[in-house]
Amino acid sequence: MGLGDIAQRAVLPAFAHARARASLAALVSGEPKKRGVLGRRFKDVITCGYDDYDDLLASGSVDAVYIALPNQMHRDFALRALNANVHVLCEKPLATTVADARELTRAAERSGNQFMVAYRLHFDPATLRAIDLARDRRAGDLRIFASVFSSPVERGDIRLERKGRGGLFDLGIYCVNAARMVFRSEPLEVVAMHAGQGTGRFREVPEMTAALLRYPGDRLAMFVCSLNAFRGSSWTAVAMKRLVRMEPAYSYHDPLVVHLRSDTVTRTNRYAIHDQFAAELDHFVARIRSGRKTEPSVREGEADIHILDAIDRSARSGRRVRLRRIPRDAHPTRREAKSHPAVGTVRMVK
Repeated sequence: MGLGDIAQRAVLPAFAHARARASLAALVSGEPKKRGVLGRRFKDVITCGYDDYDDLLASGSVDAVYIALPNQMHRDFALRALNANVHVLCEKPLATTVADARELTRAAERSGNQFMVAYRLHFDPATLRAIDLARDRRAGDLRIFASVFSSPVERGDIRLERKGRGGLFDLGIYCVNAARMVFRSEPLEVVAMHAGQGTGRFREVPEMTAALLRYPGDRLAMFVCSLNAFRGSSWTAVAMKRLVRMEPAYSYHDPLVVHLRSDTVTRTNRYAIHDQFAAELDHFVARIRSGRKTEPSVREGEADIHILDAIDRSARSGRRVRLRRIPRDAHPTRREAKSHPAVGTVRMVK
């Protein structure tokens, strides 16, 4: 579903690398040129527009859908798939409101279908290794998590539209999810600030957002996400006896690098570029076949929406916001780490 940048650069090439027994059955897009060119490139696939989506779901031609649409379209197209008894793998964020996220969780649990949210780093060897290093008993208690994620956008980019909820939901979600993976718990309250809204490209969404989250045990996580700063990403976990840093941390087209520092050790490990999306497909298909619940599930996606929405409310009100009843999901482990060959050059269709 959707043939934009992420679909063409990452999702479609992943079918060639995934080890799971799954095939690309259909391409759905509102742009006839993309349907035509990509339909010929991948061969023997059904191509149709959004208006034909329900007919495709009812036809029995697809067992599952990968939703790679703009944020504000996730809820509608995921819900229609669940209602048609079709499994769903949805790009993050799961939805743009808490109400929509709750509705999708209820619909997924009611239907009995698999609903996985595309947190590709839950399967990334570098990320999972860094988390293990930070949580190692020899490191002592974890105290601090800090992250920065910046990705500049030009005028006309869909991330500048208010209905998608801007950089907080597009970039900040990586920082929030990484903090939750490192601490393996949910925040109790948040304090946040938006900056740079109201002029130029940023009439509808903030240029950047900063947030401070308090976790049980008086641990703190903090992050800044920006749509108007030098492209880059990092996170740092600080324990009593060591510091673990990933930089870059959230990319799928750069090598990920893990730094470890303590009083006795200084070490850097560089992980080669690999196909993170093929790992998602493998897990998703395996869980469909086995009937075991996916991780990350729809509940993982809903949890992040609760936190992101609270951050936005705090930034707009200037007050701290307490968090309650955040859904819980299983935590990723190194058992799920998967590495596939890197994707080569992709000829994009505009």
